Amino acid sequence: MKPSDRNLTLGLATNTQQPFTIPLAGAATKTLGIFGKKGSGKTWTAALWVEQLLQHKVPVVILDPVGRWFDLGLSPDGQGAGFPIAILGGQHGQVSLTPDMGTAIARYVADKHVPTVVDLSFESKGTWRKIVADFCDELFKINRLPVHVVIEEAPEFIPQRIFGENATVFGAVDRLVRLGRNHGIGVTAIGQRLQTTNKDTVSQVDALIVMRLVDPQGKKAAREWVMAKGEEEHADDFVNALTTLKNGSGFVWSPEWLEKFEQVDFAARQTFHYDADRMAESAGAPTGAIAQAVNTDELIKSFSHFTATRGEARPASTKDGAKVAALERQIEDLTNALETAQAQAVTDDEIEHRVQLAVQNATAEARSRLAQLESYVVTIVKQGQALVDGSAASGAGPAQVFAPINRIKKLEMQVEENPRITGSAKKIFRMLVAEYPDFPQGISKMKLAALCKVKATSGGGFNTPLADLKSRRYIVVAGTGDNAIVSINPEML
Repeated sequence: MKPSDRNLTLGLATNTQQPFTIPLAGAATKTLGIFGKKGSGKTWTAALWVEQLLQHKVPVVILDPVGRWFDLGLSPDGQGAGFPIAILGGQHGQVSLTPDMGTAIARYVADKHVPTVVDLSFESKGTWRKIVADFCDELFKINRLPVHVVIEEAPEFIPQRIFGENATVFGAVDRLVRLGRNHGIGVTAIGQRLQTTNKDTVSQVDALIVMRLVDPQGKKAAREWVMAKGEEEHADDFVNALTTLKNGSGFVWSPEWLEKFEQVDFAARQTFHYDADRMAESAGAPTGAIAQAVNTDELIKSFSHFTATRGEARPASTKDGAKVAALERQIEDLTNALETAQAQAVTDDEIEHRVQLAVQNATAEARSRLAQLESYVVTIVKQGQALVDGSAASGAGPAQVFAPINRIKKLEMQVEENPRITGSAKKIFRMLVAEYPDFPQGISKMKLAALCKVKATSGGGFNTPLADLKSRRYIVVAGTGDNAIVSINPEML
């Protein structure tokens, strides 16, 4: 597939068979999530995305606990060279890794801007987290030119359940996803289990690519992401189709950045595709030399304070790392089964949610009382000012009467806690509450739609939830068309 000067081409839209493209401008610093069950093609799709970035000279760093991304350096048949890359750690590493090397890797990447694979497959999970946390923290601090970070096995670093041992790496990766763009950093997170990946972090991605999912909890997590984006009308079709997707096909959902929701048949890779089953056969093993972006001697010099060259004596990591990785893979199936069982039971997340709800209610009550006092103070000050400046004597009309803030917040909470009100309707009402201090008489329908980042003509995304709020008497709509004024119903206050 030939590179375009302005677009990255990932494949063909399933329905139209037209090229599915992503604008090159700004792509390096965007955030993506790619999820799907084993064998669905998620890593293939991620590699295709990386190849497109590399074609356009965007440096990419892959944090690879699996040990498969060396294949970027090989041609599709494994007999020749692919994209030049530097490899740190793992079976093909030009230098080995140590747990304290993450900061140095970040400095190397920020300074050299060389495509780099950090192969963590020979390391323990504790070392994974240490290296990734230090790398992300340091890169966030010092990087300024565009670079894209790919994180394989993302749930290991941004899990839904955050405990002491993974809190540090979660904080570092989560910050990179949320704020990395300000420092020239984009992120792609890859994982098998969407339901065990932190929902708050995933909610920040610019595009979600979902391959085949068959487990109920994974499909539920996908539905929640869609609903949170205010796209309820697509949710059922989207989730129902996930089970039947063929390998290499997936949905691309990007309501704000790309403004697209399409099924895509992803293109062929330009580099070798690692397959563990094929690699077990001699006929499937690559024979070509991996293309090197950096001379091994130069890499050894750059990291001489940390590690020996590959093959030299080194504590457990290189000698025993393969055995450790194999044992960890053996228990992965048991871990998956346990997580599925836990997800179907009453989870810690649900208990935490109930505690948070109780805290929120108590906090809301305290804020309500404080807001009432603030309202009284504001009223007294305004009345005093009116007497001082003579506005009362000048014949000016009465001052605008505002509802106390505590009443507004109480009504907002009532809307938020109503399970029959859709996410889109709740979003609309939140915008009206936010605008109330400046526009108590309401705002135009067109402005409200713009604030909600939807079109005023959108049915399920705007007009339907607007009508629902009106029928429940939470809002009043005066006039017709885009210039109709939408306001909070004063009778509800």
